[in-house]
Amino acid sequence: MKKIIIIGIVAFLTSCFSVRRQDCDSKESFQIGNALSQDVTLHFYEGGKPKAVCVEIYNQSYPVYVTRSESEKNIEKLLCDSTLTLLAGQTALIYAHYQWSHDMALSLRDCGSEASQLWLFMNQKYFIGDSVTVSDDSGIETVLPVRNAELWETWYDEKKFIYYHFWRIE
Repeated sequence: MKKIIIIGIVAFLTSCFSVRRQDCDSKESFQIGNALSQDVTLHFYEGGKPKAVCVEIYNQSYPVYVTRSESEKNIEKLLCDSTLTLLAGQTALIYAHYQWSHDMALSLRDCGSEASQLWLFMNQKYFIGDSVTVSDDSGIETVLPVRNAELWETWYDEKKFIYYHFWRIE
């Protein structure tokens, strides 16, 4: 975890020198991709209770590269539920509700800026809650390590100032 944070901070600070300071805020994206040859079902929880998440499904098992201009969606255009089935080869781009609006959701959320500390991997609770289980046709459930950032694939796009967090179900 410390290595990820140090790499993130170095990348963040390096990118700040190449743009105007006021433009140097970073955002996070959370995604789950199904790289299996079978469908999987995800159950999302927060505080032991089902948590409704909003997703956009893509027919690809690799990450979706989000742009800031396309990161905001009306909830009516998204699939929102506490249970989600991902077909083989699909990726779920996960959205977080606006804190001040019931109708809108974001696929990117602030995690730091030039004037504040970088809070890498701290937004996962808004996107996916605190617990996720994954099951396939066999009925065996696996717990996705929501809080363990080291087990997620994470990288930084230094041109867009976006941290991508991707969980690949394999």
